Amino acid sequence: MSDNKSNTEDLHECGAINKDDLSAEHTQAIESLSKEEIEQLKTIHKNANKDQDQPVGIIV
Repeated sequence: MSDNKSNTEDLHECGAINKDDLSAEHTQAIESLSKEEIEQLKTIHKNANKDQDQPVGIIV
């Protein structure tokens, strides 16, 4: 993970969210999360969504 990547971009790239569907408020909330929280969300998405490509665990 690049330290220069935004939280929103990071979650979008792993498939946990679709950044195009987010409101400004949702993006702001995601950006306020720590890098550790983002990594936890990515892990949840990966483990809960094996062999599927649907957002899991992050409903905005």
